[in-house]
Amino acid sequence: MRKYKYLFLSSLTGFLFGIIHYSSLQDVVENAQIIAGIIDYPYQTPQLYFQKTLWSLPAQLLAILLKLGFTERTLSILMSGLLGGLSFLSLSMFTYAIKKKDTLVGYCTPLIVFYFLLYDFAPTYDISLLDTKSTSGAFGLSWGVLTISAFLANQKRLSYALLGLLASVHPIWFIWVSLIFLTHFIVFNKEKKDSFLFSYPYLFAGLLVSIASLTIFQLTVSTDTIAYITTNIDIFLDYFFSNWDVHRRTIPISAGVILALSLPLITLRSRRENSEVHQVMMVTSALVLVSTVISNLTSASHMLMPHRFLNIGIYIFPVLLLSIYSEKKSAIHNFLLFVGISFLHFYYGNYKSFEVLREQYLFNISIFMLCMIPIIFIPLKTKLFKYREIPLYIVSFTILLKHIITAGPALKYNLNDYQDYTNSEFFKFIQKKDGVLLTCPNCSHFQIRAKSPILLEVDTMDDLPYAPEMFQEFNHYFKEIYGLDLLNRNKSWPRDVHVPQDAVKITWEERSSENWKEIFSKYKLKGIVVPKHWKLKLDVINGRKESFYY
Repeated sequence: MRKYKYLFLSSLTGFLFGIIHYSSLQDVVENAQIIAGIIDYPYQTPQLYFQKTLWSLPAQLLAILLKLGFTERTLSILMSGLLGGLSFLSLSMFTYAIKKKDTLVGYCTPLIVFYFLLYDFAPTYDISLLDTKSTSGAFGLSWGVLTISAFLANQKRLSYALLGLLASVHPIWFIWVSLIFLTHFIVFNKEKKDSFLFSYPYLFAGLLVSIASLTIFQLTVSTDTIAYITTNIDIFLDYFFSNWDVHRRTIPISAGVILALSLPLITLRSRRENSEVHQVMMVTSALVLVSTVISNLTSASHMLMPHRFLNIGIYIFPVLLLSIYSEKKSAIHNFLLFVGISFLHFYYGNYKSFEVLREQYLFNISIFMLCMIPIIFIPLKTKLFKYREIPLYIVSFTILLKHIITAGPALKYNLNDYQDYTNSEFFKFIQKKDGVLLTCPNCSHFQIRAKSPILLEVDTMDDLPYAPEMFQEFNHYFKEIYGLDLLNRNKSWPRDVHVPQDAVKITWEERSSENWKEIFSKYKLKGIVVPKHWKLKLDVINGRKESFYY
Protein backbone atom coordinates (compact mmCIF):
# COMPACT_ATOMS: atom_id res chain seq x y z
CA MET A 1 0.00 0.00 0.00
CA ARG A 2 2.86 2.42 0.82
CA LYS A 3 4.18 2.07 -2.72
CA TYR A 4 0.90 3.48 -4.05
CA LYS A 5 0.00 5.79 -1.16
CA TYR A 6 -0.77 8.85 -3.33
CA LEU A 7 -2.91 6.82 -5.71
CA PHE A 8 -4.84 5.51 -2.72
CA LEU A 9 -5.20 8.99 -1.21
CA SER A 10 -6.37 10.38 -4.54
CA SER A 11 -9.12 7.77 -4.94
CA LEU A 12 -10.13 8.24 -1.29
CA THR A 13 -10.35 12.02 -1.76
CA GLY A 14 -12.51 11.62 -4.88
CA PHE A 15 -14.73 9.14 -3.03
CA LEU A 16 -15.22 11.55 -0.11
CA PHE A 17 -15.89 14.47 -2.47
CA GLY A 18 -18.53 12.31 -4.15
CA ILE A 19 -20.43 11.29 -1.02
CA ILE A 20 -20.04 14.55 0.93
CA HIS A 21 -20.31 17.32 -1.66
CA TYR A 22 -21.71 15.85 -4.86
CA SER A 23 -23.97 12.95 -3.95
CA SER A 24 -27.04 12.68 -6.16
CA LEU A 25 -29.62 10.14 -7.26
CA GLN A 26 -28.05 7.88 -9.87
CA ASP A 27 -29.61 6.55 -13.08
CA VAL A 28 -27.99 3.15 -12.52
CA VAL A 29 -29.98 2.69 -9.29
CA GLU A 30 -33.25 3.00 -11.24
CA ASN A 31 -32.01 0.31 -13.59
CA ALA A 32 -31.09 -1.83 -10.56
CA GLN A 33 -34.67 -1.48 -9.24
CA ILE A 34 -35.99 -3.03 -12.47
CA ILE A 35 -33.45 -5.87 -12.47
CA ALA A 36 -34.23 -6.60 -8.81
CA GLY A 37 -37.97 -6.56 -9.59
CA ILE A 38 -38.81 -4.36 -6.60
CA ILE A 39 -41.07 -1.99 -8.58
CA ASP A 40 -44.35 -3.59 -9.67
CA TYR A 41 -45.26 -2.46 -13.20
CA PRO A 42 -48.84 -3.50 -14.08
CA TYR A 43 -47.90 -3.54 -17.79
CA GLN A 44 -44.97 -2.61 -20.02
CA THR A 45 -44.69 1.16 -20.31
CA PRO A 46 -42.14 2.95 -22.54
CA GLN A 47 -40.11 3.75 -19.42
CA LEU A 48 -40.02 0.09 -18.41
CA TYR A 49 -38.98 -0.94 -21.91
CA PHE A 50 -36.03 1.47 -21.87
CA GLN A 51 -34.91 0.22 -18.46
CA LYS A 52 -35.11 -3.42 -19.59
CA THR A 53 -32.88 -2.82 -22.62
CA LEU A 54 -30.02 -1.31 -20.58
CA TRP A 55 -27.37 -3.87 -19.65
CA SER A 56 -24.55 -3.09 -17.23
CA LEU A 57 -22.70 -5.07 -14.59
CA PRO A 58 -22.83 -2.21 -12.01
CA ALA A 59 -26.65 -2.21 -12.22
CA GLN A 60 -26.73 -5.99 -11.68
CA LEU A 61 -24.46 -5.72 -8.63
CA LEU A 62 -26.59 -2.92 -7.20
CA ALA A 63 -29.70 -5.05 -7.80
CA ILE A 64 -28.18 -7.75 -5.60
CA LEU A 65 -27.56 -5.15 -2.87
CA LEU A 66 -31.16 -3.95 -3.16
CA LYS A 67 -32.30 -7.55 -2.70
CA LEU A 68 -30.11 -7.78 0.41
CA GLY A 69 -31.88 -4.80 1.96
CA PHE A 70 -29.79 -1.77 1.02
CA THR A 71 -31.87 1.31 0.23
CA GLU A 72 -31.83 3.29 -3.02
CA ARG A 73 -30.66 6.31 -1.00
CA THR A 74 -27.64 4.43 0.34
CA LEU A 75 -26.72 3.03 -3.07
CA SER A 76 -27.01 6.44 -4.75
CA ILE A 77 -24.64 7.96 -2.19
CA LEU A 78 -22.29 4.99 -2.61
CA MET A 79 -22.29 5.30 -6.42
CA SER A 80 -21.67 9.06 -6.17
CA GLY A 81 -18.61 8.25 -4.07
CA LEU A 82 -17.40 5.49 -6.39
CA LEU A 83 -17.79 7.80 -9.39
CA GLY A 84 -15.62 10.41 -7.67
CA GLY A 85 -13.07 7.85 -6.52
CA LEU A 86 -12.74 6.25 -9.95
CA SER A 87 -12.43 9.57 -11.80
CA PHE A 88 -9.74 10.86 -9.41
CA LEU A 89 -7.88 7.54 -9.52
CA SER A 90 -7.88 7.46 -13.34
CA LEU A 91 -6.31 10.94 -13.50
CA SER A 92 -3.71 10.13 -10.83
CA MET A 93 -2.90 6.80 -12.50
CA PHE A 94 -2.24 8.58 -15.79
CA THR A 95 0.18 10.92 -13.99
CA TYR A 96 1.78 7.84 -12.43
CA ALA A 97 2.23 6.38 -15.92
CA ILE A 98 4.00 9.53 -17.12
CA LYS A 99 6.21 9.90 -14.02
CA LYS A 100 6.84 6.16 -13.68
CA LYS A 101 6.37 6.54 -9.94
CA ASP A 102 3.77 7.44 -7.33
CA THR A 103 4.22 11.14 -6.52
CA LEU A 104 2.44 13.94 -4.73
CA VAL A 105 1.92 15.53 -8.15
CA GLY A 106 -0.36 12.60 -9.02
CA TYR A 107 -2.46 13.36 -5.95
CA CYS A 108 -2.66 17.07 -6.79
CA THR A 109 -3.58 16.62 -10.46
CA PRO A 110 -7.28 15.60 -10.06
CA LEU A 111 -7.87 18.39 -7.53
CA ILE A 112 -6.57 21.06 -9.90
CA VAL A 113 -8.24 19.61 -13.00
CA PHE A 114 -11.56 19.33 -11.16
CA TYR A 115 -11.42 22.82 -9.66
CA PHE A 116 -10.32 24.63 -12.82
CA LEU A 117 -13.06 22.83 -14.78
CA LEU A 118 -10.85 22.32 -17.81
CA TYR A 119 -13.25 19.68 -19.09
CA ASP A 120 -16.02 22.19 -19.66
CA PHE A 121 -14.33 23.02 -22.94
CA ALA A 122 -15.39 19.62 -24.26
CA PRO A 123 -16.64 20.60 -27.73
CA THR A 124 -19.10 17.77 -28.38
CA TYR A 125 -20.11 15.91 -25.23
CA ASP A 126 -19.89 17.03 -21.61
CA ILE A 127 -17.30 15.44 -19.32
CA SER A 128 -18.18 15.00 -15.65
CA LEU A 129 -15.86 13.86 -12.90
CA LEU A 130 -18.46 14.33 -10.20
CA ASP A 131 -21.89 15.87 -9.69
CA THR A 132 -23.67 13.88 -12.40
CA LYS A 133 -26.67 11.55 -12.42
CA SER A 134 -25.63 9.93 -15.70
CA THR A 135 -23.71 7.13 -14.07
CA SER A 136 -22.88 4.89 -17.03
CA GLY A 137 -21.25 7.46 -19.33
CA ALA A 138 -19.10 9.10 -16.64
CA PHE A 139 -18.20 5.74 -15.08
CA GLY A 140 -17.32 4.27 -18.49
CA LEU A 141 -15.04 7.17 -19.44
CA SER A 142 -13.12 7.07 -16.15
CA TRP A 143 -12.87 3.26 -16.36
CA GLY A 144 -11.55 3.53 -19.93
CA VAL A 145 -8.88 6.08 -18.96
CA LEU A 146 -7.91 3.95 -15.95
CA THR A 147 -7.51 0.99 -18.32
CA ILE A 148 -5.17 2.97 -20.61
CA SER A 149 -3.29 4.42 -17.62
CA ALA A 150 -2.67 0.97 -16.12
CA PHE A 151 -1.31 -0.18 -19.48
CA LEU A 152 1.10 2.78 -19.67
CA ALA A 153 2.13 2.25 -16.04
CA ASN A 154 3.31 -1.23 -17.05
CA GLN A 155 0.48 -2.90 -15.16
CA LYS A 156 -0.42 -4.92 -18.23
CA ARG A 157 -2.33 -7.75 -16.58
CA LEU A 158 -4.47 -5.31 -14.60
CA SER A 159 -5.03 -3.26 -17.74
CA TYR A 160 -6.25 -6.22 -19.82
CA ALA A 161 -8.56 -7.36 -17.01
CA LEU A 162 -10.04 -3.85 -16.80
CA LEU A 163 -10.50 -3.83 -20.58
CA GLY A 164 -12.44 -7.09 -20.48
CA LEU A 165 -14.68 -5.77 -17.70
CA LEU A 166 -15.21 -2.48 -19.56
CA ALA A 167 -17.48 -4.37 -21.97
CA SER A 168 -20.00 -4.82 -19.15
CA VAL A 169 -19.53 -1.29 -17.78
CA HIS A 170 -20.06 0.56 -21.08
CA PRO A 171 -19.96 -1.37 -24.39
CA ILE A 172 -19.33 1.73 -26.55
CA TRP A 173 -16.31 2.72 -24.48
CA PHE A 174 -15.10 -0.88 -24.70
CA ILE A 175 -15.10 -0.64 -28.52
CA TRP A 176 -13.12 2.60 -28.61
CA VAL A 177 -10.56 1.66 -25.93
CA SER A 178 -10.10 -1.73 -27.60
CA LEU A 179 -9.30 0.12 -30.84
CA ILE A 180 -6.54 2.01 -29.03
CA PHE A 181 -5.05 -1.25 -27.74
CA LEU A 182 -5.39 -3.05 -31.05
CA THR A 183 -3.94 -0.20 -33.14
CA HIS A 184 -1.05 0.27 -30.73
CA PHE A 185 -0.25 -3.44 -30.87
CA ILE A 186 -0.35 -3.59 -34.68
CA VAL A 187 1.71 -0.42 -35.23
CA PHE A 188 4.22 -0.49 -32.38
CA ASN A 189 4.11 -3.82 -30.59
CA LYS A 190 3.91 -6.63 -33.14
CA GLU A 191 7.38 -7.87 -32.22
CA LYS A 192 6.52 -7.97 -28.51
CA LYS A 193 4.06 -10.81 -28.75
CA ASP A 194 5.38 -12.41 -25.57
CA SER A 195 4.20 -9.45 -23.52
CA PHE A 196 0.66 -9.81 -24.87
CA LEU A 197 0.66 -13.61 -24.63
CA PHE A 198 1.66 -13.30 -20.98
CA SER A 199 -1.23 -10.93 -20.25
CA TYR A 200 -4.07 -12.05 -22.53
CA PRO A 201 -5.58 -14.58 -20.06
CA TYR A 202 -6.51 -11.58 -17.91
CA LEU A 203 -8.32 -10.02 -20.87
CA PHE A 204 -10.27 -13.23 -21.38
CA ALA A 205 -11.02 -13.42 -17.65
CA GLY A 206 -12.52 -9.91 -17.78
CA LEU A 207 -14.45 -10.75 -20.95
CA LEU A 208 -15.72 -13.95 -19.36
CA VAL A 209 -17.22 -11.95 -16.48
CA SER A 210 -18.80 -9.57 -19.03
CA ILE A 211 -20.23 -12.47 -21.07
CA ALA A 212 -21.61 -14.10 -17.92
CA SER A 213 -23.16 -10.76 -16.94
CA LEU A 214 -24.80 -10.38 -20.37
CA THR A 215 -26.06 -13.99 -20.33
CA ILE A 216 -27.65 -13.57 -16.89
CA PHE A 217 -29.21 -10.28 -18.03
CA GLN A 218 -30.78 -11.87 -21.11
CA LEU A 219 -32.08 -14.84 -19.12
CA THR A 220 -33.58 -12.82 -16.28
CA VAL A 221 -34.74 -9.58 -17.95
CA SER A 222 -37.30 -9.86 -20.74
CA THR A 223 -39.45 -7.29 -22.54
CA ASP A 224 -43.03 -7.66 -23.76
CA THR A 225 -44.13 -7.13 -27.35
CA ILE A 226 -44.36 -3.51 -28.50
CA ALA A 227 -47.86 -2.44 -29.62
CA TYR A 228 -46.54 -0.04 -32.30
CA ILE A 229 -43.42 -1.51 -33.92
CA THR A 230 -41.35 1.05 -35.84
CA THR A 231 -40.90 0.07 -39.47
CA ASN A 232 -39.21 3.24 -40.73
CA ILE A 233 -36.41 3.37 -38.18
CA ASP A 234 -34.01 5.25 -40.50
CA ILE A 235 -36.46 8.13 -40.93
CA PHE A 236 -36.96 8.43 -37.18
CA LEU A 237 -33.21 8.25 -36.49
CA ASP A 238 -32.37 10.89 -39.11
CA TYR A 239 -34.97 13.27 -37.75
CA PHE A 240 -34.04 12.60 -34.13
CA PHE A 241 -30.30 13.15 -34.69
CA SER A 242 -30.95 16.29 -36.75
CA ASN A 243 -33.56 17.93 -34.54
CA TRP A 244 -33.49 16.57 -30.99
CA ASP A 245 -30.34 14.74 -30.02
CA VAL A 246 -27.52 16.45 -28.14
CA HIS A 247 -26.32 13.11 -26.82
CA ARG A 248 -24.73 12.33 -30.21
CA ARG A 249 -23.18 15.15 -32.16
CA THR A 250 -21.04 15.89 -35.16
CA ILE A 251 -17.46 16.73 -34.18
CA PRO A 252 -16.33 20.10 -35.58
CA ILE A 253 -13.45 19.35 -37.98
CA SER A 254 -11.39 22.15 -36.40
CA ALA A 255 -11.80 20.68 -32.89
CA GLY A 256 -10.79 17.18 -34.03
CA VAL A 257 -7.71 18.42 -35.92
CA ILE A 258 -6.49 20.67 -33.08
CA LEU A 259 -6.84 17.93 -30.47
CA ALA A 260 -5.25 15.34 -32.78
CA LEU A 261 -2.21 17.58 -33.28
CA SER A 262 -1.86 18.55 -29.63
CA LEU A 263 -1.59 15.13 -27.97
CA PRO A 264 1.55 13.89 -29.77
CA LEU A 265 3.10 17.38 -29.66
CA ILE A 266 2.85 17.57 -25.86
CA THR A 267 4.62 14.21 -25.43
CA LEU A 268 7.13 14.77 -28.26
CA ARG A 269 9.97 16.06 -26.09
CA SER A 270 9.61 13.22 -23.58
CA ARG A 271 9.21 10.42 -26.13
CA ARG A 272 12.53 8.83 -25.21
CA GLU A 273 11.76 8.59 -21.49
CA ASN A 274 8.07 7.83 -22.04
CA SER A 275 8.06 6.19 -25.46
CA GLU A 276 4.93 4.12 -24.80
CA VAL A 277 3.01 7.21 -23.62
CA HIS A 278 4.00 9.00 -26.84
CA GLN A 279 3.03 5.97 -28.92
CA VAL A 280 -0.42 5.74 -27.33
CA MET A 281 -0.89 9.48 -27.83
CA MET A 282 -0.02 9.00 -31.51
CA VAL A 283 -2.60 6.22 -31.77
CA THR A 284 -5.21 8.25 -29.87
CA SER A 285 -4.51 11.21 -32.15
CA ALA A 286 -5.08 9.09 -35.26
CA LEU A 287 -8.32 7.68 -33.86
CA VAL A 288 -9.49 11.21 -32.94
CA LEU A 289 -9.17 12.08 -36.64
CA VAL A 290 -11.00 8.88 -37.62
CA SER A 291 -13.84 9.58 -35.15
CA THR A 292 -14.08 13.17 -36.41
CA VAL A 293 -14.52 11.95 -39.99
CA ILE A 294 -17.02 9.24 -38.96
CA SER A 295 -19.15 11.73 -37.01
CA ASN A 296 -19.51 13.85 -40.15
CA LEU A 297 -20.88 10.95 -42.20
CA THR A 298 -24.41 9.50 -42.04
CA SER A 299 -26.69 9.49 -38.99
CA ALA A 300 -26.15 5.75 -38.64
CA SER A 301 -22.49 6.42 -37.77
CA HIS A 302 -23.67 8.26 -34.64
CA MET A 303 -24.73 4.94 -33.13
CA LEU A 304 -21.04 4.30 -32.40
CA MET A 305 -20.95 7.68 -30.66
CA PRO A 306 -17.63 8.78 -32.23
CA HIS A 307 -17.90 12.17 -30.51
CA ARG A 308 -17.42 10.40 -27.19
CA PHE A 309 -14.01 9.16 -28.25
CA LEU A 310 -12.88 12.77 -28.50
CA ASN A 311 -13.41 12.94 -24.74
CA ILE A 312 -10.59 10.44 -24.16
CA GLY A 313 -8.15 13.00 -25.59
CA ILE A 314 -9.76 15.89 -23.73
CA TYR A 315 -9.73 13.89 -20.47
CA ILE A 316 -6.01 13.17 -20.82
CA PHE A 317 -5.00 16.61 -22.12
CA PRO A 318 -4.90 18.59 -18.83
CA VAL A 319 -3.09 15.73 -17.08
CA LEU A 320 -0.33 15.89 -19.69
CA LEU A 321 -0.08 19.65 -19.19
CA LEU A 322 0.13 19.44 -15.40
CA SER A 323 2.73 16.68 -15.68
CA ILE A 324 4.79 18.90 -17.96
CA TYR A 325 4.40 21.73 -15.45
CA SER A 326 6.12 19.69 -12.76
CA GLU A 327 8.96 18.41 -14.96
CA LYS A 328 12.50 19.77 -14.69
CA LYS A 329 11.87 22.97 -16.54
CA SER A 330 12.88 26.54 -15.84
CA ALA A 331 10.97 28.69 -13.40
CA ILE A 332 9.73 30.88 -16.24
CA HIS A 333 8.30 27.84 -18.07
CA ASN A 334 6.36 26.76 -15.02
CA PHE A 335 5.26 30.29 -14.22
CA LEU A 336 3.91 30.86 -17.75
CA LEU A 337 2.14 27.50 -17.77
CA PHE A 338 0.54 28.26 -14.42
CA VAL A 339 -0.57 31.69 -15.65
CA GLY A 340 -2.09 29.95 -18.69
CA ILE A 341 -4.11 27.58 -16.52
CA SER A 342 -5.23 30.47 -14.28
CA PHE A 343 -6.32 32.44 -17.34
CA LEU A 344 -8.41 29.51 -18.47
CA HIS A 345 -10.17 29.51 -15.10
CA PHE A 346 -10.99 33.21 -15.57
CA TYR A 347 -12.02 32.64 -19.19
CA TYR A 348 -14.34 29.83 -18.17
CA GLY A 349 -16.35 32.25 -15.97
CA ASN A 350 -17.10 34.32 -19.05
CA TYR A 351 -17.51 31.23 -21.21
CA LYS A 352 -20.41 30.08 -19.03
CA SER A 353 -22.02 33.52 -19.02
CA PHE A 354 -22.00 34.28 -22.73
CA GLU A 355 -23.78 32.03 -25.23
CA VAL A 356 -21.69 33.34 -28.12
CA LEU A 357 -18.49 31.99 -26.53
CA ARG A 358 -20.00 28.56 -25.94
CA GLU A 359 -20.81 28.24 -29.63
CA GLN A 360 -17.28 29.07 -30.82
CA TYR A 361 -15.65 25.65 -30.50
CA LEU A 362 -12.63 26.53 -32.65
CA PHE A 363 -12.03 29.78 -30.78
CA ASN A 364 -12.36 28.14 -27.35
CA ILE A 365 -9.98 25.30 -28.12
CA SER A 366 -7.55 27.73 -29.76
CA ILE A 367 -7.55 29.77 -26.54
CA PHE A 368 -6.95 26.57 -24.61
CA MET A 369 -4.05 25.54 -26.85
CA LEU A 370 -2.46 28.99 -26.97
CA CYS A 371 -2.34 29.04 -23.18
CA MET A 372 -0.50 25.73 -23.08
CA ILE A 373 1.27 24.44 -26.17
CA PRO A 374 3.74 27.25 -27.00
CA ILE A 375 5.03 27.28 -23.42
CA ILE A 376 6.25 23.71 -23.79
CA PHE A 377 8.52 24.57 -26.70
CA ILE A 378 9.92 27.99 -25.67
CA PRO A 379 13.71 27.40 -25.57
CA LEU A 380 14.40 29.52 -22.50
CA LYS A 381 17.64 28.65 -20.71
CA THR A 382 17.39 29.81 -17.14
CA LYS A 383 18.46 28.30 -13.87
CA LEU A 384 16.17 25.49 -12.74
CA PHE A 385 13.82 26.37 -9.92
CA LYS A 386 14.48 23.92 -7.14
CA TYR A 387 10.98 24.15 -5.68
CA ARG A 388 9.12 24.34 -8.99
CA GLU A 389 6.18 22.24 -7.78
CA ILE A 390 5.37 24.38 -4.73
CA PRO A 391 2.72 26.54 -6.54
CA LEU A 392 0.99 23.38 -7.70
CA TYR A 393 0.95 22.02 -4.14
CA ILE A 394 -0.32 25.32 -2.71
CA VAL A 395 -3.23 25.51 -5.14
CA SER A 396 -4.25 21.87 -4.78
CA PHE A 397 -4.15 21.90 -0.99
CA THR A 398 -6.06 25.20 -0.92
CA ILE A 399 -8.78 23.49 -2.97
CA LEU A 400 -8.71 20.52 -0.59
CA LEU A 401 -8.93 22.82 2.45
CA LYS A 402 -11.90 24.63 0.92
CA HIS A 403 -13.81 21.35 0.58
CA ILE A 404 -12.87 20.26 4.11
CA ILE A 405 -14.07 23.57 5.60
CA THR A 406 -17.39 23.42 3.74
CA ALA A 407 -17.94 19.69 4.35
CA GLY A 408 -20.37 20.16 7.25
CA PRO A 409 -22.92 22.38 5.44
CA ALA A 410 -22.59 20.39 2.21
CA LEU A 411 -23.14 17.06 3.96
CA LYS A 412 -26.07 18.46 5.93
CA TYR A 413 -27.67 19.82 2.75
CA ASN A 414 -27.24 16.57 0.82
CA LEU A 415 -28.56 14.40 3.63
CA ASN A 416 -31.55 16.70 4.14
CA ASP A 417 -32.34 16.46 0.45
CA TYR A 418 -32.26 12.66 0.65
CA GLN A 419 -34.15 12.71 3.93
CA ASP A 420 -36.91 14.73 2.26
CA TYR A 421 -37.93 11.89 -0.02
CA THR A 422 -37.27 9.00 2.38
CA ASN A 423 -39.39 10.38 5.25
CA SER A 424 -41.79 12.66 3.36
CA GLU A 425 -45.54 12.10 3.76
CA PHE A 426 -45.86 13.40 0.19
CA PHE A 427 -43.89 10.49 -1.26
CA LYS A 428 -45.47 7.97 1.11
CA PHE A 429 -48.90 9.07 -0.14
CA ILE A 430 -47.85 8.51 -3.78
CA GLN A 431 -46.31 5.14 -2.98
CA LYS A 432 -49.48 3.81 -1.32
CA LYS A 433 -51.65 4.42 -4.38
CA ASP A 434 -51.94 1.73 -7.06
CA GLY A 435 -51.14 2.38 -10.70
CA VAL A 436 -48.55 4.07 -12.88
CA LEU A 437 -47.07 7.51 -12.29
CA LEU A 438 -46.96 10.21 -14.97
CA THR A 439 -44.27 12.90 -14.72
CA CYS A 440 -43.72 16.19 -16.51
CA PRO A 441 -40.49 17.25 -18.28
CA ASN A 442 -37.55 17.85 -15.91
CA CYS A 443 -39.20 15.74 -13.19
CA SER A 444 -36.80 12.81 -13.09
CA HIS A 445 -35.97 9.93 -10.72
CA PHE A 446 -39.50 9.54 -9.38
CA GLN A 447 -39.17 5.79 -9.80
CA ILE A 448 -36.56 5.97 -7.02
CA ARG A 449 -38.15 8.65 -4.87
CA ALA A 450 -41.76 7.47 -5.03
CA LYS A 451 -40.91 3.79 -5.57
CA SER A 452 -43.52 3.81 -8.31
CA PRO A 453 -43.76 2.54 -11.89
CA ILE A 454 -43.41 5.35 -14.45
CA LEU A 455 -45.43 5.67 -17.65
CA LEU A 456 -43.04 7.87 -19.59
CA GLU A 457 -40.15 10.17 -18.66
CA VAL A 458 -39.46 12.49 -21.56
CA ASP A 459 -36.12 13.27 -19.89
CA THR A 460 -35.04 9.78 -20.98
CA MET A 461 -35.75 10.54 -24.63
CA ASP A 462 -32.02 10.29 -25.39
CA ASP A 463 -32.36 6.54 -24.74
CA LEU A 464 -34.41 6.17 -27.93
CA PRO A 465 -31.43 5.38 -30.23
CA TYR A 466 -30.57 2.45 -27.91
CA ALA A 467 -34.01 1.00 -28.67
CA PRO A 468 -34.99 2.44 -32.09
CA GLU A 469 -37.81 -0.07 -32.47
CA MET A 470 -39.52 1.91 -29.70
CA PHE A 471 -39.75 5.17 -31.68
CA GLN A 472 -43.33 4.74 -32.91
CA GLU A 473 -44.69 3.55 -29.58
CA PHE A 474 -42.90 6.34 -27.73
CA ASN A 475 -44.34 8.87 -30.19
CA HIS A 476 -47.84 7.46 -29.70
CA TYR A 477 -47.63 8.17 -25.95
CA PHE A 478 -45.84 11.44 -26.64
CA LYS A 479 -48.68 12.76 -28.81
CA GLU A 480 -51.60 11.44 -26.76
CA ILE A 481 -50.36 12.51 -23.34
CA TYR A 482 -48.05 15.48 -23.93
CA GLY A 483 -49.75 16.81 -27.05
CA LEU A 484 -46.44 16.82 -28.94
CA ASP A 485 -45.12 15.03 -32.02
CA LEU A 486 -41.59 13.61 -32.05
CA LEU A 487 -41.41 14.24 -35.80
CA ASN A 488 -42.59 17.83 -35.58
CA ARG A 489 -40.31 19.58 -33.13
CA ASN A 490 -40.94 23.26 -32.50
CA LYS A 491 -38.10 25.11 -34.27
CA SER A 492 -38.20 27.97 -31.76
CA TRP A 493 -37.09 25.71 -28.89
CA PRO A 494 -33.39 25.77 -27.96
CA ARG A 495 -31.59 22.68 -29.21
CA ASP A 496 -32.00 20.10 -26.49
CA VAL A 497 -33.20 16.54 -26.09
CA HIS A 498 -35.53 17.74 -23.32
CA VAL A 499 -38.98 19.22 -23.85
CA PRO A 500 -39.45 22.71 -22.36
CA GLN A 501 -41.79 22.52 -19.36
CA ASP A 502 -43.85 25.47 -20.57
CA ALA A 503 -44.84 23.60 -23.75
CA VAL A 504 -46.44 20.83 -21.66
CA LYS A 505 -47.74 23.14 -18.90
CA ILE A 506 -50.14 24.91 -21.27
CA THR A 507 -51.54 21.62 -22.64
CA TRP A 508 -51.96 20.01 -19.23
CA GLU A 509 -53.51 23.03 -17.53
CA GLU A 510 -56.05 23.45 -20.36
CA ARG A 511 -57.01 19.76 -20.37
CA SER A 512 -60.44 19.16 -18.80
CA SER A 513 -60.97 16.90 -15.82
CA GLU A 514 -63.06 14.57 -18.05
CA ASN A 515 -60.14 14.20 -20.49
CA TRP A 516 -57.80 13.53 -17.61
CA LYS A 517 -60.11 10.84 -16.26
CA GLU A 518 -60.11 9.11 -19.65
CA ILE A 519 -56.30 9.12 -19.69
CA PHE A 520 -56.19 7.90 -16.07
CA SER A 521 -58.46 4.97 -16.96
CA LYS A 522 -56.69 4.06 -20.22
CA TYR A 523 -53.17 4.05 -18.79
CA LYS A 524 -54.00 2.95 -15.21
CA LEU A 525 -52.50 6.13 -13.78
CA LYS A 526 -52.21 6.66 -10.05
CA GLY A 527 -51.47 10.35 -10.52
CA ILE A 528 -49.34 13.07 -12.06
CA VAL A 529 -46.29 14.84 -10.64
CA VAL A 530 -45.68 18.45 -11.71
CA PRO A 531 -43.94 21.55 -10.29
CA LYS A 532 -45.81 23.18 -7.45
CA HIS A 533 -46.90 26.23 -9.47
CA TRP A 534 -48.78 24.12 -12.08
CA LYS A 535 -52.59 24.05 -11.69
CA LEU A 536 -54.37 21.05 -13.18
CA LYS A 537 -58.11 20.34 -13.04
CA LEU A 538 -57.70 17.43 -10.60
CA ASP A 539 -57.48 16.78 -6.85
CA VAL A 540 -54.08 17.71 -5.47
CA ILE A 541 -51.67 17.14 -2.58
CA ASN A 542 -48.64 19.44 -2.30
CA GLY A 543 -45.10 18.46 -1.39
CA ARG A 544 -42.01 20.58 -0.72
CA LYS A 545 -41.18 21.16 -4.40
CA GLU A 546 -43.82 19.28 -6.42
CA SER A 547 -47.55 18.72 -6.51
CA PHE A 548 -49.25 15.34 -6.97
CA TYR A 549 -52.55 15.36 -8.88
CA TYR A 550 -54.78 12.30 -8.62
